[in-house]
This record gives sequence, structure tokens and C-alpha cells, in this order.
Amino acid sequence: MKLRAIIPSDEYKAYAGARIRYNRVAPRLAAGGLELTLQDIGQFDPDKSDADILLISKCHDARALVAAAAASQSGALVGVDLFDDYFSDSSDSRLLRYRGWLAQLLDACDFALCSTESMAGVVRQYRT
Repeated sequence: MKLRAIIPSDEYKAYAGARIRYNRVAPRLAAGGLELTLQDIGQFDPDKSDADILLISKCHDARALVAAAAASQSGALVGVDLFDDYFSDSSDSRLLRYRGWLAQLLDACDFALCSTESMAGVVRQYRT
């Protein structure tokens, strides 16, 4: 099976978040038959994707919404990886775009990876 994580840029692969989050688990996933690749969202073409699972990571814009909807329609599982909380403070107007993005994205998602129980609670709140 192929797991494609779409990321904001190729440069993101060198960031600590990507190295810690994905490079550590890639060998274990491979041992279980799951191939993990990171791909710049600007290079992702949902019509040509061969991913069985699409994971949205740090791509907080409309391209992620389009990719998730297209992947879901093609039969791939779709998820979002949430490790920064831009969503729970409803009084902070600077985060409004993130809250709207998550609410829309979750409509196409089959799962969410959450770094804390608090983030899992945020997902439950947005799913209701």
C-alpha cells in the first residue's frame, strides 16, 4: 500500500517536524508493507495519484481541500495530521481561516492523526 503525505514544500522535508514525525516511522511502516512518501502539495496531482492513503500535513489552504476531495472520490483513505493547535481558540480571529479550513477538510477525511488527546477533542468538536 502507498501512503502519500502531502506537505507544504520540498524544503519542509528537512524541518525537524517532518524528520521527527515521518522519518522515524517510515521504516516500521515499510516493514508492514506501507510505503510512505512525502510530496510537495504544489506537485501533487490527484488525477495521477496512486496513493491508497492520502495524509494532509501542514497544508492549510484550498489545495488541500481539493486534494482530499479528489482522493476520497477515487477511493483512497484520507486523513489529516494535526500537531499544532490552530483550531481550539474560537476567540482568536487570526485563526479563523484555520478553523474554517479544518471544518471543511474533515468532511473528506476518514481519520485524523492527533499528537495529544486535546487535539483529538478538537477533531471530535469539529466532526459534530
